Amino acid sequence: MILTVTLNPCLDETLFLREGREGDIRRPEEMTVAAGGKGNNVARAIRRYGGAVESVVTLAGHTGRRIHDLIAGSDEVTCHPIWVEGESRTIWTIVEKQASTQTVFFEDGPPIQANSMEELLPIWPELVSKAEIVAICGSLPPETSSEIIVDLIRSVKESDRKVFLDSSGEALKAGIQAVPTCARINVEEGRSLFGPAENPTVDYAQKLRSEGIEQVIVSDGERGAVFLFGDEGYFAAPPSVNSVNPVGSGDAMTALVLIGLTETWPLEKIIRNAVAAGASNAMKWKACDFEPDEVDRLSPAVTIQSLTNGRIPA
Repeated sequence: MILTVTLNPCLDETLFLREGREGDIRRPEEMTVAAGGKGNNVARAIRRYGGAVESVVTLAGHTGRRIHDLIAGSDEVTCHPIWVEGESRTIWTIVEKQASTQTVFFEDGPPIQANSMEELLPIWPELVSKAEIVAICGSLPPETSSEIIVDLIRSVKESDRKVFLDSSGEALKAGIQAVPTCARINVEEGRSLFGPAENPTVDYAQKLRSEGIEQVIVSDGERGAVFLFGDEGYFAAPPSVNSVNPVGSGDAMTALVLIGLTETWPLEKIIRNAVAAGASNAMKWKACDFEPDEVDRLSPAVTIQSLTNGRIPA
């Protein structure tokens, strides 16, 4: 079983509008609602592909109950909620079809007033013992100590389980210092961590490996991703697809890597399926709601190159 942890979830609402003027009363022609946040996206993708997954999510108020119902209902994922004070955040996306633009409004999530997971969720040790790998995904809410990320990683490692970090901001910085088993970042996050680089995907991957992280993935959208797993290093480029919405493609990639690690796939299969999942995700609007058959169809078209002297071959 894969256990995902989402400490800053959201209710992800999207309104699709046709032509109209600013200031008018406008009625959307379509509206979608999903349980958002990286960990929820990852869990949804794992479930879509047939993997065994459960999720730990911090929730608050009426919005938190809606998020919980979406995870347990349409996503079909067993959810272990951590109820905190306040109200879970909502992210609104306004899609103007005529102008082909998106405007996104972000709320802040409620702070977490604790430094350890056991303090928040007494059954945490039991959940970790059932899992093969624990994936800590997403950012932290404002006014929340990054010490909770450090505690999460340490507690998983002390239980002799693998821990995967796919985070951002202060949570990512703190998590890297705690040395997870595996980590995935994108080039923007790498630039924030390490500054500019001549060859971002490779350079940032090597920096993460030098921190002691055994398995590293650095993605750069449609341009591809670098995978450094132990002594093996590869660059993989996705096939060209009709992109509808690339949001969540990194989460889809993480999901297939997690499945591959738990099912002990060969590294080439992990890479092909992970990159294909990212491409498949981009073909639909809802994050991580792709079809497994689409991943299987696209995976043979993923281009894989072995790194030569630590560089991507020309």
